[in-house]
Amino acid sequence: YIALSYTWGSSAAKKEIIVNGKPALITVNLHSALAHILSLKEGRLAGLIQYCEYLLWVDAVCINQQDASEKFVQVANMRHVFANAQWVVAWLGPAGDGSDQLLSDIHRWSPFLDREEEPPFNARALYSFFSRDWWTRMWILQE
Repeated sequence: YIALSYTWGSSAAKKEIIVNGKPALITVNLHSALAHILSLKEGRLAGLIQYCEYLLWVDAVCINQQDASEKFVQVANMRHVFANAQWVVAWLGPAGDGSDQLLSDIHRWSPFLDREEEPPFNARALYSFFSRDWWTRMWILQE
């Protein structure tokens, strides 16, 4: 299965999805993450999604949010959920503020890791990328 790590975002606005034939309400940020994952056209994850049957584990959908005792048990088990996933996908939010260019630059920086010279980078894009809400969540340590 694929486990999704993300921030819930605002719970004020909700979007409807269908889960096992039944409607479910999710946050706009989660809806954006799912839409993006399903639209992938390149990379290993895209191949898995397009050509294989897979399960996607998302806390907001897989844990009954109305049942406090289930949430307590499942939250304690999340470390194992993420450790046992075939893939963990982190949704940092939609691309913006140079984040696509930054990710491309990171791949080009690898030759600089064993050298003393500094890699070229866009400081504004780097700051913006690491200022996203996902990096501030304590949960990412276990995810």
